[in-house]
Amino acid sequence: MILGSVTIFRCRLGQYNSAMKIEFRENGSIGIETGGKLVLRQGEQEVVIEKPRVSLCRCGHSTNKPFCDGAHKTAGFVAPAAVIELKADA
Repeated sequence: MILGSVTIFRCRLGQYNSAMKIEFRENGSIGIETGGKLVLRQGEQEVVIEKPRVSLCRCGHSTNKPFCDGAHKTAGFVAPAAVIELKADA
């Protein structure tokens, strides 16, 4: 999945994992349920995050991009909610 210049790879121990939930919050961030581990690659930089959930900026105003810092609340960001669920291959 590509979000601007950030590529998100869901993995566990170097392998793609079974499922992922991506929630586009109304007037807010993108919430990703990682299941424990998420690898973000931005250009040549790679960051491994070991958290069950992360929030990514989608308003463009965060000072901690690609992560949300709540700036959408004061920026007046407006966008509808949506959910994407990626299921495991059988």
